[in-house]
Amino acid sequence: MNLLKENRGILAVCGIFFVLGILRLNDLSLYTDSTRYLIWGTSVAQFKGYLDDTQPDPDRYVVNAPLYPVLLFPVLIVFPHSIIAAKIWTVLWGACALFLFHAWLANSMGRRAAILGTMFLALNPLMIVISSEVLSEAPFLALMSLLMILLDRLMERPQTPPGLTIAFLVSASAVVLLREVSITLLAAMFFTLVVRRRGKIAFLLLACCASVYGLWLVRNLILVGETPSAQSSNIHFFFQHAVTPPDASFLNELATRIQTNARGFSVQLGGMLLYPLPPNLILWPGDFFKLIVNNMSWGKYGVMAVVSLTSVIGLVWDLRQSRSGIMRAIFIVFYLMIILTYPIHDVRFLLPLLPIMIFYAIKAIVWLKSRFLLAVLSRPGFILSGFSLAILPNVACDFEMFRTNSLYVQSPQAFYEKVRITNPEKTYFTVPWRLAGKWFKENTPQEVVVASSAKDLSTFVGERKMLEINSGIPLPLFESFLRDNAVEYVLSTGLWSDVTSYEFFMRESPRLRFEHVFSASNLHVFKVHSRWKTTLVESRESSGLDSISAAGLLRKGRLDILMENYTGAVQALQKATALVPTQPETVFQLFLAYTLMGDSLNAIQQVQSMFTKPRSTPYVWSAQIHLSAMNRYRQVKLMKSDVQQSNELFALSKLYWNLGYQRRAYRLIRETIGIDPTFFSGLLWAWHYGIQTGDTLQSAAYLRTLESIDRTNTVVKSFRAMTQFSDTLRRTKRPEERARLRLAIAREYDKMDLPEEAIDEAERGIGEYPSGRNARNFLGEMFQKKEKLRAAARALDSASYPPEQQ
Repeated sequence: MNLLKENRGILAVCGIFFVLGILRLNDLSLYTDSTRYLIWGTSVAQFKGYLDDTQPDPDRYVVNAPLYPVLLFPVLIVFPHSIIAAKIWTVLWGACALFLFHAWLANSMGRRAAILGTMFLALNPLMIVISSEVLSEAPFLALMSLLMILLDRLMERPQTPPGLTIAFLVSASAVVLLREVSITLLAAMFFTLVVRRRGKIAFLLLACCASVYGLWLVRNLILVGETPSAQSSNIHFFFQHAVTPPDASFLNELATRIQTNARGFSVQLGGMLLYPLPPNLILWPGDFFKLIVNNMSWGKYGVMAVVSLTSVIGLVWDLRQSRSGIMRAIFIVFYLMIILTYPIHDVRFLLPLLPIMIFYAIKAIVWLKSRFLLAVLSRPGFILSGFSLAILPNVACDFEMFRTNSLYVQSPQAFYEKVRITNPEKTYFTVPWRLAGKWFKENTPQEVVVASSAKDLSTFVGERKMLEINSGIPLPLFESFLRDNAVEYVLSTGLWSDVTSYEFFMRESPRLRFEHVFSASNLHVFKVHSRWKTTLVESRESSGLDSISAAGLLRKGRLDILMENYTGAVQALQKATALVPTQPETVFQLFLAYTLMGDSLNAIQQVQSMFTKPRSTPYVWSAQIHLSAMNRYRQVKLMKSDVQQSNELFALSKLYWNLGYQRRAYRLIRETIGIDPTFFSGLLWAWHYGIQTGDTLQSAAYLRTLESIDRTNTVVKSFRAMTQFSDTLRRTKRPEERARLRLAIAREYDKMDLPEEAIDEAERGIGEYPSGRNARNFLGEMFQKKEKLRAAARALDSASYPPEQQ
């Protein structure tokens, strides 16, 4: 009873925080990681181990640190795949973090200072937001505070009790499995223990953490292994180029990341992390909040000056007063090194620094009070007034955040209709996954496969499989993913205004048609059809290419890129980017226009600009490929050897073809032939590109040249046979005969190891004669060769029961 009475203050703070976390609950996630944790946690709770079976090919590779799904076990064993239950459980971890933070502060500065500091942390919008998402940050903060307490006690005692040592080692081993960035915390503790002559515990710490994490790496990287469908691990992602061309040195890459991240984080690190205002989570704020935001535009400099000064004073005093103070200073340095060099820019990464910033600020106030005998700082009235004034901006922000969230929860569809008119660029509250999931459950069979750029849908569709496809990949790869996985539906999410994910893919695809079948707010469902099998299905109406709105300018710029009108594309996309500066899609398309016209300076500037935009990660891989291609083309022009030039142009043409830029690829291959008219491999691909783009006249000329060089070549013979089949096809009208000729062409493509074109022709054959089985059987064989068993089974089943017989 006495213990409860002694802690009633902090328990009240934790209770308030829990209520605030509940007020922010909804069925949405800020990050895709949340859905991954939910899937792995459910799998662990069902005693399946770490298994993502929500996708077409089940995967046991885990891209994140593995402990958090285990921590979700107690709630997901009762409520599998429940995002609300997982969020409530995480809010409890946030409350636990506050309790331990209070204990850490109280040990250093007394209960009154600890309560005030903990209340400030509890009301911080970033703390509330991240603790009410299915993310590992809240447990990490709890373990970080616990380790601070344990390390302080280790430093206070000349002889460490075994129980304290065990608790310290277990907590450290746990945190290394919770977040990979915890290596900075462990390194700081190890260094501190060595400096303070606790070498035995230091090396026990090193041995325990290395053993635990090493065993996990053996499981994840060796026993399971990284799969082609898996997201890149953080280590691999870190060592990729993101803001500089691929041929730049990695030191240059790191230096540029540091500069870019430092500029982006400067205001928060300077002190405004104490007052984060999440703009995407607040709509239609009241006048009082607007007044605070307006005052913060100039008042932030005062906040930054005060916080920076108190942080420095607190750090210095902590180093002098506490034997473990050096650990916190080293941790800050190491942690900043990681987040400033990490190839993703996100304010979420700064959250672990927030408790330490508060710790230093309170430490400084306590020191100033004792140093200058400022009795006024001890008066309850002054403390209450000062604290109320300091916390007011965050309280107002929290209120607006909860009010916005409440409006969404009451009616997602009504909320969207208002957002669409007043704030079309704010999309967080416009994707009610639950409503889309309900539609799929009511209108599609359980074995259906759905593709989406966000994994969030996967926990709302029951047993249906969800294929996550990066929106930054090339169009041919997008088409391949859909066909290989027998995807029947695509879920497109709104980016802003009426611009949606996959929009350009669906407009430009030569192989697939997309029939709009359902919308829920800013989620749009399309049924996928082969363009060759049917001509009855049309895409959703296309929006006009106006030259006023950002959406219209973006579409115009994209069309100009495809038509190789790069100057016009740049002009349109510059205007679009100025209108919606936070949207990565406009910046990426502007980047493409610059790279394709060979403007390396502006292209790199756009890459670095895109780096700080939210949701820009999907474009990193594609941007690096385009930068590399641009540099290679510039180098070609400097080559003096015709052979070198033609070989490099040939390789570049194939690259651009695979990226989906057929006009550019065909132009480059013709340029190759212009340099060396007898380049045999170039002529082979020139014929193929000509046929695929409809330039049959020029292709016939390439074929005559090929036959004059080597008529006996196997590929040349196939070209001749395909030409004859095509000539016959133009003369016959019988469906069965046309289907047979299409299949004959498909078999020739198969001989040449061009599976996608072979599948195209087989699907054309099905379109010519839907009742036929031969083309369907051939499709099944092609997918079996590609080891795409789901698509193979679907094709072979349709061969057994063609549409007219079903």
